[in-house]
Amino acid sequence: MTTPATTIQPFPIESERWLAACLAPGQVFEIRAIDAVIGGSNRPAIVSGYFDSARAAVHAVSGIIAAKGVYWTANPINPALLARAANRLRIPGKEPTTSDADILSRRWLLIDVDPLRPAGISASAAEHDSAIEHCRTIREALGGDGWPEPILGDSGNGGHLMYRVDLPRDTMLIEQCLDALAVIFDRDGLAVDCSVHNPARIWKLYGTLACKGDSTSDRPHRVSRILEMAERSEGVVAEYLLERLITDVAGTGRQPKSSGKQPPAGSGPVGRMVDYIARHNLAVGPAKPYAGSGNRWVFEVCPWNSAHTDKSAVLIEFPSGAKAAMCHHDGCRGKNWHDLRDVNEPGWREEKAARDAVAPVKAKQPTATTSSGLVDCVPVDQMLVRHPNLREPIVRGLLRRGEVMNLISSPKIGKSWLILDLAMAVASGRPWLDEFQCTAGRVLLIDNELHEQTLAFRIDRIAKANGCLLEGLPISVLALRGMLCDIRGLSDYLDRDADRSNSVSLVIMDAFYRFLPKDSEENSNSDVTELYNLIDKYAQKTGAAFVLVHHTSKGDQSGKAIHDVGAGAGAQARAADSHLILRPHEEDKTIVLDAAVRSWPPIEPIALRQDSDMLWRPSGSDPARLLVRGKNGKPVATRAGNLHDVEVQESAIDAYIKANPTASFRKIQSAVGGSFRDISDAKKRLKNSATNGVPSATNGSA
Repeated sequence: MTTPATTIQPFPIESERWLAACLAPGQVFEIRAIDAVIGGSNRPAIVSGYFDSARAAVHAVSGIIAAKGVYWTANPINPALLARAANRLRIPGKEPTTSDADILSRRWLLIDVDPLRPAGISASAAEHDSAIEHCRTIREALGGDGWPEPILGDSGNGGHLMYRVDLPRDTMLIEQCLDALAVIFDRDGLAVDCSVHNPARIWKLYGTLACKGDSTSDRPHRVSRILEMAERSEGVVAEYLLERLITDVAGTGRQPKSSGKQPPAGSGPVGRMVDYIARHNLAVGPAKPYAGSGNRWVFEVCPWNSAHTDKSAVLIEFPSGAKAAMCHHDGCRGKNWHDLRDVNEPGWREEKAARDAVAPVKAKQPTATTSSGLVDCVPVDQMLVRHPNLREPIVRGLLRRGEVMNLISSPKIGKSWLILDLAMAVASGRPWLDEFQCTAGRVLLIDNELHEQTLAFRIDRIAKANGCLLEGLPISVLALRGMLCDIRGLSDYLDRDADRSNSVSLVIMDAFYRFLPKDSEENSNSDVTELYNLIDKYAQKTGAAFVLVHHTSKGDQSGKAIHDVGAGAGAQARAADSHLILRPHEEDKTIVLDAAVRSWPPIEPIALRQDSDMLWRPSGSDPARLLVRGKNGKPVATRAGNLHDVEVQESAIDAYIKANPTASFRKIQSAVGGSFRDISDAKKRLKNSATNGVPSATNGSA
């Protein structure tokens, strides 16, 4: 018989404090120790008891003589189970412990990051530390998307994150979120444990030893502990944040599906996986809904290891048609859809490589196929005869006829006032923002966010501030709030407008996300490309320039490149001819306008301040002084240097990390600014430099 290592309770007061903070008032929970020895018995066994008092639980655990691990049930259980062993520990023998059916609700999303290593041994110091640092990386990334602060724990061998949730017991969101986190954050040597999704999952009781294998000098037993926990709860993770994480990985957009109905397996694009399963005779269970209208199947036997018969391997088809396959066992960590195809379709990679090798030949054909037929190639000399000049400017420096411009800004920054001022400038032929001369022309404002009364009030105020008479001013307004009209539904109206003698010069669509068709997703590059192609078609037919008002992604925008500002697929920035962004300045009521343009010389960023008449005008402030916000929304620092001088920012971050190698992401950002991506890239850059032998400040070099 192997004697387990002694379980110690080195900080019972702190253990009681954090346990009490994790519990809901009156919550009943189970304490369970594995291979434990308690008084009156010298034989290791499972020890279990039920508690409604954190103090009683800590006192009972301190009586354990030895154990391989001590755990608790984080989610609230049926209070009737207290009668099994009320505030005491005992050896249950054949009596039941807590099952999933005993859980009342989901109170915690538990994220366990493990270093990959052989089973039954403790982690090395490097493995242990890297897992905890990876938890911090995950926390920073989720925090940037609006997640509240979690509890950060040390399991003794890896890292833990505990996020408060409020979900029903039978929800699939927890399992789907862990799968999504694994897809995003699994990397060589580190993995998110997807098996901790079930409601009755037991979790490490912090303050006790983690005792896998023997304790050696390079792989010692360690005390599990809380590393960081807010004094007060940071809030519950909103359900839409969980759904958005899942749909982000699925590539299906950032808005969860509003309908609870799921299409049957085999319907629509998801049905292709049903055909694949049948064709290759895969032994899987019935399809279950996943990530909206996707499906998920569980293998009866793991396709990569026949010893895995515990339903650990899964097959997923996302609503977009993307596919995934994985097994939750450490031995299969990293297996994916391509590895499954290797099992079922030997030689498929070679066949694909052969097809790809000849694909470029087809791209050299002299014609291109479009939805309206074939377009002939044009000799370059004829092209120059046809188009001796660029298109007519609408907003000089930013936009020409037939072009598309994105205008990106975070909510409530004042972009609607700025857009109305643009409409007035084009309609009257005056400079916009006192910087960009406009060519006079008719404007069509299509607004689906504001009520007509609000639009009328704002238009009147902007007109008076600019000294414009509304009578005869060539601005038409199409107010669509509540009309459920998507971009395809505008076709008839724009076709009629194209036939008018006084055709429109500028079309403004505010806000673009509300024009997305129901079957399109904001985060799908293919969907967004299709929509921009449709807008290009409208622009060519009407001869108008289009301005699409769009919103930013969540989190700080100050450290991003111009093209990276904007929520949704990257295709939106690439498809537009001009990408104009508005970011907060450190001064009150001041923003910085910057843009990437295609048919104009590069523009310099401009600081704008809103006056009492709601007009935005150049302020003369330094446009480099962008406001940097932490994930709590509060200012943390200001970016230094020229907006386009990325090297200045990189140098500042690199120097700080070299001088403070253990500093956290938050501390680095507070000291020298920069986004999460800037800091993460800098850490990777310095790590690679050290690995490749490049001198750095940390090893004594200049």
